[in-house]
Amino acid sequence: MATRWEVERAVVGSELPPPARHVMHALCVVTEAGTPVIPAAYTPSLTALATMTGLDRSTIRRQLNRLERDGWVIRRRPDVADARSKKSRTQYVLTIPVGLSLRPPARGTVPPTKGAARGTVPPELGAENTMTRGTVPPNQNSQNRSEQIDPASLEQRRAARVDETVINTIRERTGVTVGPVWAGTVRASILAGRTVANPAAYIARAIRDEQDPRGRFLPPSSNGHAPANLRDMCRLHTQQQPCPVCADLARDAGMEAS
Repeated sequence: MATRWEVERAVVGSELPPPARHVMHALCVVTEAGTPVIPAAYTPSLTALATMTGLDRSTIRRQLNRLERDGWVIRRRPDVADARSKKSRTQYVLTIPVGLSLRPPARGTVPPTKGAARGTVPPELGAENTMTRGTVPPNQNSQNRSEQIDPASLEQRRAARVDETVINTIRERTGVTVGPVWAGTVRASILAGRTVANPAAYIARAIRDEQDPRGRFLPPSSNGHAPANLRDMCRLHTQQQPCPVCADLARDAGMEAS
C-alpha cells in the first residue's frame, strides 16, 4: 500500500485536471497519519468536500467518480441496511493507478521519515541523535491532530459564523435579537438547499431586501402574542401606543380613537 506522501507526489506528477487534484489533496488532509486510508469516522461528505475545496457538490461528485474510475480512489460502500440502521459511512482508500510512473520529487525536497513531523528534514547520516530513546518528536502529535480534521466540525463552525450574521442583520432590520436556533431556521429557509459562494453575504442581502422583515424573519410567539418588545406597539402601523396614525384616521372619520 502506498503512503500518503507517495500518493501526494503521484498527484503532483500526474496529468489530472485541477479540480481532480484539488479533491485528492482535500482527501489527503483527512487520511490517517502516514497512511492513505481515511477512517470511517472522518469520511467527508460531499458538503464537507465542497467546503474544503470551494467547488460545488456536483463537481465534487463528478471528480470522485472520475478518480474512482481511474484508480486513484477506492470507495468501500456499506450495505444499505447498515447505512440506515448503523449509520455506516463509505470508507475511502487513496491509491496510485497501476502503471503510473512517478516523477522524482522536486530538488530540495525530502520525503518525511516515519516518526518525523511532516516538512522536517531527517538528520544527516552519522549525526548525533540528541533525543532520549522512547520520546516522541515535538511536532508529531500536533501533526497527527492537524491531519485528522473532522469535516463535520468545519461545517458546524461555518454554519455558526453564518448564523451570527443572520442574528446581527435581523437585529439591524427589526431591532429584535433572535436566538441561534431560530437563526439556523432562517438560514435554511433562505438558502433552501442552494450552494452559494458566500452564504453570509447572500443571506444578509436577502434580509436587507425583504420588505416585511418582521413578518418573515421574526419567530412566532408560543402563546400567540407579539414578542415582548412589540406588545406596546400598534399592530397595524408598528407605532408606539397610542398610535398617531390610528388617531388621525379616527379623527378623520369622526370617531373617537379607541
